[in-house]
Amino acid sequence: MNDEKYFSLSNVDIPGNAYYYTSDKSIAQPDIKDKNKMKYEPKIMLWLAVSSKGILEPYVHRSKSAIGGDIYLNQCVKSKLIPFIEKHHSNDEILFWPDLSKAHYSKEVLDYLESISVPIVPKINNPPNISQGRPIEDFWGVLAQL
Repeated sequence: MNDEKYFSLSNVDIPGNAYYYTSDKSIAQPDIKDKNKMKYEPKIMLWLAVSSKGILEPYVHRSKSAIGGDIYLNQCVKSKLIPFIEKHHSNDEILFWPDLSKAHYSKEVLDYLESISVPIVPKINNPPNISQGRPIEDFWGVLAQL
């Protein structure tokens, strides 16, 4: 099971940073009062995968948009996921359960996983928003509260 979360580098996602409070608007500094938000804020994407044998080494990617299938395949699947499977699950029957990210179901990723005989939950059988069934979502929830 794997998932990723994007974190803004500008703190716009922190609830208390969306507004300012003052008793006199005339003394509020312009850079505070009229703070603009960039259309595509710089972000860091943190990718993790978990199994019954542990948590994989995370992958961190700085970007302004979501990662594509090529980055996911090379930096997450080939560099981290497959070595972990080979080390910890070489004799186990496994089923890879990604979330519904477009990159996870790209043709190149699906073709690669099929070529090395790693079964994946078909997209049609992968329900959205089922956090109770995906324990990695609990991790993101705890992390978001920090």
